[in-house]
Amino acid sequence: GSYGAHLADGSEFTGNFDRSIKKLTDWHRDKLTHMYNTSGADIIACETIPCISEVKALVSIFNDIIVDNNENKPSSSWISMSCKSANELNSEETIEDAVRAIEDPDQYCSTNKLSNKLDIGVNCTSPKYIKDIVLKLREFSNRNREIIVYPNKGEQWLSDSHSWQVHSAACDDDGFADLSMQWHEAGANVIGGCCRTTAST
Repeated sequence: GSYGAHLADGSEFTGNFDRSIKKLTDWHRDKLTHMYNTSGADIIACETIPCISEVKALVSIFNDIIVDNNENKPSSSWISMSCKSANELNSEETIEDAVRAIEDPDQYCSTNKLSNKLDIGVNCTSPKYIKDIVLKLREFSNRNREIIVYPNKGEQWLSDSHSWQVHSAACDDDGFADLSMQWHEAGANVIGGCCRTTAST
């Protein structure tokens, strides 16, 4: 999860945690390296990432730990971002710039070993934005990457009361299922649900 979730102040929904790429890299590195090398997990998912600085921190770490010979290592790893609109991460930075940070890390990594070994996606985002986001991920990313989507139900998190605000944008189970077909047609390979979705969604 995002560094913001560790703060327990809702900043994973804004990206406003004022940390440098280096500080975010230092915070994530030991945990992510340990999980990748010793957990025996099939998949490592870094999810609800709200800002480009944290995307860059995670890409830097994956660039160091993902190896060609991945025997006994996770077969898949991904970075999933959270977005406030069809064009922007929660931090108000553009989705295009976030994907560029994954596709072209040469400016902040000494080497680029990721190629198509790191997948990308979006989660904890309103279902109404997912189709357009998937189209952007497909447009700007390496065509060999898997696209993973698992939106929330479309409600708004209120950090002051630690509760979800239900409003008209929320998606019912049938609506979510119908939209998921559009996400698949747009190019999503893996589809699921995040906050407030259920087994019936």
